[in-house]
Amino acid sequence: MADCYQHRGIGSALAGELLTDARVAGITVVTALAAADNRAALALMRSCATVLDLRPEGPELAIRAATA
Repeated sequence: MADCYQHRGIGSALAGELLTDARVAGITVVTALAAADNRAALALMRSCATVLDLRPEGPELAIRAATA
C-alpha cells in the first residue's frame, strides 16, 4: 500500500519543511539516517541540502548535511 505513495514529492515536501524549520531555529547541520542501499534518500538529501559527508552505521547510512 505505501508503495503507491512513493515518488510523488511527499518526501521532498516534508524534507523541505524540516530544513526550513531547522534554519529558523538556528540549526546549521542535520543528520538523516537511511538504509545503506536507499539511493532515493541520498538523492533527496542532495536535492534539498548540501551533503557534507556520508558515514556507514551498520546497515544504515548517516547523511550529514548543511541546512543553508
